[in-house]
Amino acid sequence: LLIWSAMYYIANRRLPFPPVDSVVREAVATPEFLYAISGPEGADSLESPVGVTVDDNGNVFAVDAMARTVRSYETDGDYRFSFNAIQSDRGTQLQLPQRVTIGPDGNVWVTDRRLRGIFVFSPEDGSFVREFIPASDASETWGPVALSFNEDGVLYVADLGRSQNHRILAFDPTTGTEVARWGTTVPTAQMTQSPGGFYYPNGIAFDAEGNVFVSDMNNHRVQVFTPLGEFKYLIRTSGSPLG
Repeated sequence: LLIWSAMYYIANRRLPFPPVDSVVREAVATPEFLYAISGPEGADSLESPVGVTVDDNGNVFAVDAMARTVRSYETDGDYRFSFNAIQSDRGTQLQLPQRVTIGPDGNVWVTDRRLRGIFVFSPEDGSFVREFIPASDASETWGPVALSFNEDGVLYVADLGRSQNHRILAFDPTTGTEVARWGTTVPTAQMTQSPGGFYYPNGIAFDAEGNVFVSDMNNHRVQVFTPLGEFKYLIRTSGSPLG
């Protein structure tokens, strides 16, 4: 064993210890395909879905990036309506919508990367409700992509506004008060390098304990943090996690 370890070190310049972030986890069953939603034929057909969510009433909301709109369906796939009209200094309609989620208020929250903003709509008819504007300096440079609310109603946003400042921001959704901020842009050569650094984070989710899971796309990993941004561990992936 000693001779083998020495040969391994010569070949790899490191000892053959298991990585510190390795965690044995129970395998998850492969999901079973049920059906697909594509909408009606014609102008309202679904072209390029990049984000989807479902509200408590079973209404589906899908971001159609190429059509610059959000489309809504019944859970069984029946088409309801589409919407993209906004009232903002940034424009009058969505330009490059990216992700969608349902807020604690029951409204539909949508990010737009080109307009660099977050816009809120009614789930009943897609009418514009308001633009979410942070009370901090975040909106001066930000480019929100992913967004999600935790169980306490805190809004978490993956921000790609500046190439050197890929990060996660957290806000009170009512007042816009910033409650957490962490991360910077770090392209890594290995998945285990620079925990807490990001290279195109674009998906946020939470577990039952409130931990924050962030898909770090171009670093090919998922990172896990406390609600205030303290790094806990990472999950290796074999591809580029996109949501």
